[in-house]
Amino acid sequence: AIQASILKADLSEEHGIAAVEQRLQQDPAIDLFINNAGTAKLAGFLASTPREHQAIHTLNTTALLRLSYAALAAFTPRRRGTLIN
Repeated sequence: AIQASILKADLSEEHGIAAVEQRLQQDPAIDLFINNAGTAKLAGFLASTPREHQAIHTLNTTALLRLSYAALAAFTPRRRGTLIN
């Protein structure tokens, strides 16, 4: 039987990324990770604050990198798992 679970996390914040990393490390039943979080703001550069730009960068770049690494690091010793970016 196929089982699925959802972990709600704000990936524009460190604590959200860390929560997903921890889940990937600790749950050996996970064998598929779909890494599809991302965002954009359709406005001129100066219409966003530096904090907003940082949150977008963290979500689109840092979270993608760290969670891809965490998924592959968890899957490799198990010799199974699929990462979809």
